[in-house]
Amino acid sequence: MKLTLEISIRVNDRSETRLIKKEGSSFLLGRSGVDIEIPDPLCSRKHARIFENSIHQICLEDLESKNGIYIGSQKVHFLPLQAGVTFRIGSVNIKVIEVFSGSILEGFKDIGIEKGSEKLFAAMPDENRKKFSDFILNESQTHVSQLNEILKRMKQNEKT
Repeated sequence: MKLTLEISIRVNDRSETRLIKKEGSSFLLGRSGVDIEIPDPLCSRKHARIFENSIHQICLEDLESKNGIYIGSQKVHFLPLQAGVTFRIGSVNIKVIEVFSGSILEGFKDIGIEKGSEKLFAAMPDENRKKFSDFILNESQTHVSQLNEILKRMKQNEKT
C-alpha cells in the first residue's frame, strides 16, 4: 500500500509554514528519529502515525503520547484524514493538503468499482474527488466516534 501525503506544518508562535510531501506505506510523526519531525517540546519522540487501515481509509493514530492530538479543543485518539483536515500536536498545527492511497478504491468493489480505478479517482476533477472522499469519510464518521469512545473507556478501565 503506497500512500502519498502532502501536509503543511505551522508552529503557532512563528510565521513560517513548512510544506512536506512524502510517499511511503505509513508515516511516523514525532520530535525526532521519525518520518515527519514536529519541532515542538510538547511532541513525543514518536507521537503519532499515519497509515491506511483495512478498509482503505487513511488515518491518524495517537501512539499513546503524553500530550495527545487535538482538533480544536477536542482530544482525539484516531482520525480519518482527508484534504482540509487540520489537527494539532503541541503548539504545531498540521493541515492535510492532499492524502491519497493507490488502493483507496479496493473496498468499493461491491458497488462496481474495479481494481485499477485508482487512476480514474486520481484523474477526477478536485470537486468530484472531494465529494467521493467526503462520502467515504461521512460513512465512517459514526464508527470513528464510537471507536474513540470505546478506546477512551478501555483506557479508563485499565487505570482502575
